Amino acid sequence: MEAHPRLFRILQLLQPFSSTRKQLKASVFSILFILLGSGILFPLVKQLPVVGWDWYFFFNGNNPQFNLLNTPNAYPPFARYLLGLLTWMPWRDSLAILNSISLLTFALATWKNGGKFGSITLALLTAPVFFLMWIGHPDGLALFGLITGLLPFQLLKPQITIWNMFKNRFNFYWTTVFLLISLIIWPLWPLRLSAATLTHEAAFGWVVTGWPVAILGLALFLGAGSNTYRLMAAGCLMSPYLMPYHLSVLVPAIGSARSYKKWLIWISAWTLMIGVGSGGQWRLLNFIFPITAYCLNHSWSEYKSTVMNHYKTFRLFLSSPTGSFLRLR
Repeated sequence: MEAHPRLFRILQLLQPFSSTRKQLKASVFSILFILLGSGILFPLVKQLPVVGWDWYFFFNGNNPQFNLLNTPNAYPPFARYLLGLLTWMPWRDSLAILNSISLLTFALATWKNGGKFGSITLALLTAPVFFLMWIGHPDGLALFGLITGLLPFQLLKPQITIWNMFKNRFNFYWTTVFLLISLIIWPLWPLRLSAATLTHEAAFGWVVTGWPVAILGLALFLGAGSNTYRLMAAGCLMSPYLMPYHLSVLVPAIGSARSYKKWLIWISAWTLMIGVGSGGQWRLLNFIFPITAYCLNHSWSEYKSTVMNHYKTFRLFLSSPTGSFLRLR
């Protein structure tokens, strides 16, 4: 009889690291909705006058000197296999499917984040989404992975989605497991991220805009709590490499904002046009969007409470045997 309480205790301990049936159903529904919907949307999206420059030259391998199949490049090694699900077909068709999936992903993510049709419309009509579709990048697939729990897709753009692993123990555990498995298969692959062109004329990571940006990002991160879009907004400021279309993963933050705050976030997303177009220190204006998306979906009291909880946890750690050992060192 004693085995039953022990088994129950073990199941309780494992619960934070396992999905519920409801979560699995939601993930399957999201995947089917996006994939089937993108097939319906495909003929319309294919008519859009987008250039798809990077999709043609880099992701489809039409630049023999620099493409996804060449090394070094900053993408995870599994990206070539995931994107190969699209790039085998004519590049214009695959670009239209990519953009269809991205649009439906942004729409569904906004809905899941509390938005209705008005919020979805605002989210889709933002500068980061236009940048993304115009140039042809798979950031929408990274968000697709995030809202469906498909970790390989989520980590197509690790510099912007990795921060979601700190949302809860479930995310942290399985992201860590996936990263460890990937390191066994492809040792030291995170070093590939150093191949990113940090000083690209359109880049505005803290390496270009200055270390105070990273410090501000850390301060925001400590108070972000378990909100996915606040974590990624703070993570954007801490990322050494950031491009305008990377911020497209933040547009669903419009969904959880209320009243006039939706419009303020939407307007802030369009300030990227100034930062991208002006260059130089004007690129600091690009951070208005992630900071606005963070602050208008947060409160000062909630921020202080989260930071204090981290502080108390840190104090408890220092008082533990492990913490005491580290202090003696």
